[in-house]
Amino acid sequence: MARALATDFGARRPSYVATRGPGEFGVYSIHQIEMLVRAFGCGARRVMQAGNRDATTMLVAYDDDRRGVVTLAPGSAFGITLGAPGRDVLVLESLDGFFEAFTDELLAFFTTGNSPIPSEETVEVVALVETGLRARETPDRWVDLVA
Repeated sequence: MARALATDFGARRPSYVATRGPGEFGVYSIHQIEMLVRAFGCGARRVMQAGNRDATTMLVAYDDDRRGVVTLAPGSAFGITLGAPGRDVLVLESLDGFFEAFTDELLAFFTTGNSPIPSEETVEVVALVETGLRARETPDRWVDLVA
């Protein structure tokens, strides 16, 4: 979904992506990180955990000055904001239909064996989750992405 939305900016790619949703980082962050990677593609270099005991906020930095923010807060609905150079912003307050579309893609994957997601993006998502977990041990400090 985020990949299609990113194309609304034309040839420009998003310069920042902010996601939000509920849950604990170790369990639920993957859902938001997947949205971030679909919007940006691969290339994250480092992360920082900057939340507090009530909410987790992970910053993601790329060498080309792109930035991502992943926030997990109790009671928060899933949502995403994409920003492009020139101050164009796309905000989705609700991701209605997301899980239905996901289920359709999942069933197609099990039927055909063909993943709609490039394997490089899957590896990047796992690396961001693992690095995010590690960064929780040293809040407010950048941690290089786990290879």
